Amino acid sequence: SDRPFGLGRNLGLTPGFANLDMRLTRTIKFGERVTFQGFVEAFNLFNRVNFDPNRVDRFLVSDGRGGFLFPPTRDGRFVTTPNTRLGTFAPRQFQFGFKLGF
Repeated sequence: SDRPFGLGRNLGLTPGFANLDMRLTRTIKFGERVTFQGFVEAFNLFNRVNFDPNRVDRFLVSDGRGGFLFPPTRDGRFVTTPNTRLGTFAPRQFQFGFKLGF
């Protein structure tokens, strides 16, 4: 096992995840057979920092007496501290495009 003796799985809490993606599309017809479609997409529109729960420092430091220094707990689960968060998801991104149909 990769966990200290007596610790189960899924004992950690990470910060919440919130994200809003949006797409706006406009279609214009030219005659009966030709259409032009333009769009703009926004990902993480409000640019919230979302920490990646898979990129957290999982190493426990020894206390020098054969035990471990565990992170703080809340409701019986370990809470990640800011110094153990190693990565985030992408910041706000925009994407523009068009499609011509005939």
